[in-house]
Amino acid sequence: MDPFIPDGKTTWRSRLLVLIALLVLFGLPAISWFYLREGVDFRRRMAQELTPKDTLPPNLKLATSGDTLVLAALEGNAVFIWTLEGAPDDEADRAIRRADTLMQGFGKEERFRMVTLVPQTRPQPNLPSGKYRHWLVATTPRENALWPDTLDAPVKGLVADTSLVVRHYYDLSDRAGWSKLVEHLAVLIPQQPKPDIILKREKEK
Repeated sequence: MDPFIPDGKTTWRSRLLVLIALLVLFGLPAISWFYLREGVDFRRRMAQELTPKDTLPPNLKLATSGDTLVLAALEGNAVFIWTLEGAPDDEADRAIRRADTLMQGFGKEERFRMVTLVPQTRPQPNLPSGKYRHWLVATTPRENALWPDTLDAPVKGLVADTSLVVRHYYDLSDRAGWSKLVEHLAVLIPQQPKPDIILKREKEK
């Protein structure tokens, strides 16, 4: 069984995360999605949508404002990479607000990372940044290799699993792409293992 596809026993924590993120992003219609998530159709659709597409180049180095990020350092986490390359100012502003909301919903997850690629000609967006969750990267032409030629969108993204295997590409120019991303992150972000229950008598032994 694919470890990244839910088996019908997803945790309440992951469900709550998705519900909050969708409510903030898109309003009350997210409630109906929340209940449909339990269905067989949802799991079948996720398995189809999240089939491996490509592998990120682990040795690719991205120049951040204070350091150099090597993609191999992100292995072991669900990774979301997106770019504002070619986006008009109004579309870029909307995308930045949605990315900020996404970080509010998923940013505290231990095994989630976000990388924002910003053209050198554009001011850096006001997004939470830091060594452990999110990197802002001034893009150069080499980053264009991350995207397939068929993905022609002013704001685009990808999500990769813990092995840096790309599971989906997104047109993030509208809400539909962000909604799809929220669904996929809820599936791909590894859940923290629950501590084993130790009975008091066992501890006394």
